[in-house]
Amino acid sequence: MFIKICKFFVGIYLLYNMWYSQIWGANQLFLYVSVGFSIFFMFLDAVFVMKKFNIGKINPIIAMYIVYGVYAILTGMIVSIDKHEFFSSVFTYISFTLVVFVFWYISFRTQKTKWILDLIYVLALLCALTTIFNGQPYNNGVIVTTMGEYNNPNTLGVLMVFGIFATVIQKESFEKHFVLKYTSIFAFLYVILLSGSRKALFAGIGLFIFWLIEYFIEKKKERLSLKSLAIIMTVLLSVLGAMGYVVNIYVGTSGFERLLMFFEEGGTSTRFQLMDMAVQYWKTSPIFGIGLDQFKILNPYGYYSHSTYAEILACTGIIGCLLFFIPLIKLLLIAVKKSFRHRADLYKMRVCLLMLGVELFLGIGQIFIYSISHMLILFFIANVVYEDIGFHNQEKCPICDLS
Repeated sequence: MFIKICKFFVGIYLLYNMWYSQIWGANQLFLYVSVGFSIFFMFLDAVFVMKKFNIGKINPIIAMYIVYGVYAILTGMIVSIDKHEFFSSVFTYISFTLVVFVFWYISFRTQKTKWILDLIYVLALLCALTTIFNGQPYNNGVIVTTMGEYNNPNTLGVLMVFGIFATVIQKESFEKHFVLKYTSIFAFLYVILLSGSRKALFAGIGLFIFWLIEYFIEKKKERLSLKSLAIIMTVLLSVLGAMGYVVNIYVGTSGFERLLMFFEEGGTSTRFQLMDMAVQYWKTSPIFGIGLDQFKILNPYGYYSHSTYAEILACTGIIGCLLFFIPLIKLLLIAVKKSFRHRADLYKMRVCLLMLGVELFLGIGQIFIYSISHMLILFFIANVVYEDIGFHNQEKCPICDLS
């Protein structure tokens, strides 16, 4: 009972974070009630149902979030310049880490993660439909379309990429509900075009193309049926249709103009300046950095570095980089290794590897530690790659059963 209530409130939190707050802005009651009750009922379940907890079963990425967070807090209290901004960022980071921990705990207790994918898919679809049917203009250098004035187009675009991932990783569900799921993919890609998010466009198209290749490799192993033939023909025709849309309709839109800005001389100059500033700030405190979220306090633009790699280097130094990136590199190496082994879940493992590669690419222009969605996706990938961590006395890891 506690777990069901906990799952309900953590779902409400994601609904608030990814949809409600992006349209109507922050609502402290929504935020504190959803996070507070999800943590409260997790605690009740841990105390009165589980009665004991083995720390060794924690997902390695969540362990990294905790260790990195403790380090960033201890060092930031000393080196940070703006203590108010620092503690505000610490509160947000702790909240995100606790929410992801709740997601892990529910998965650990129920021995299932399909509900996480379903939740991400439904929320991404809700945001896509909101944008398509009630989108609002957003000035991002050019006029693009998002859900509302609080919805950054890059945030919307990245959520669409996560929606594609949640759709394609569940192969059996994808084929069972092919029309709905495949249409959803193109809805997600269409919203990315509307948002004008260049990083999300590269990531979304890359994920779609590589998934398509992997999917057809898997289909070759099966006997050709009428349903399989219909799926193949639908995919081919839809790809041709999408190409026709890009050539005849998308070219000349504001989203296309913003895409062209990426390749122009000034399109990435600010980003390079921010990265250069990050290196300069890091040099002033190479071991511990300048303090969590202090980059935006020091730089003349007044905002963060727009890069996970630059932000973590500048704000938490060499030690912070080691604590954060070594677990991610280890996760990548294990995913690569398992993606070239003959195994029953090879398709799922390779899709996770694709998504991990997409995440590392998005890290160039997004900051993982300031986004609950990035932290959640990395946790989920780690759950799949590490398979049976957090589960006991199971010959087959239930967390890998996404059907």
